[in-house]
Amino acid sequence: MKRTLAHSIVIAASLAAFGCTDHTGRPTVTREFTRYRAVMSQGGYVLPELPDAALTNFPSVVRLDNAKGFHVDAGAFQMQGRYRLERDSIFLDQVTGDSTRLAFAGRLFNDTLQLHWIPDYDVGPNSNEAEWHLFFVRSH
Repeated sequence: MKRTLAHSIVIAASLAAFGCTDHTGRPTVTREFTRYRAVMSQGGYVLPELPDAALTNFPSVVRLDNAKGFHVDAGAFQMQGRYRLERDSIFLDQVTGDSTRLAFAGRLFNDTLQLHWIPDYDVGPNSNEAEWHLFFVRSH
């Protein structure tokens, strides 16, 4: 009797858990990060920070989903693709049509995401091009 009752309880709990899961097949956002700082450097020197009003077209929100996908909101444009984790390093590969390119590389520490924005054009090894480092904190 006790065995049948225990078996029935396990089956009921399993069915309830299965019924509560998302069956849409779409990934769900597991982490969302909001930008709190953007730093530009050039030639190894950190330049003065720009006011938030000047950063309206910069990535402001990064969303990571449970299918290793990412979505970046950046004012006038959106970016999406796949992310890879290697220890505390994170790499965001932008996927557009048939092509994939590394768009961001950085670190993920608990609730903090630090990204280096990689331009979509070749800057060359001796370039004096400015580099952007973006800092995000996990949204609650």
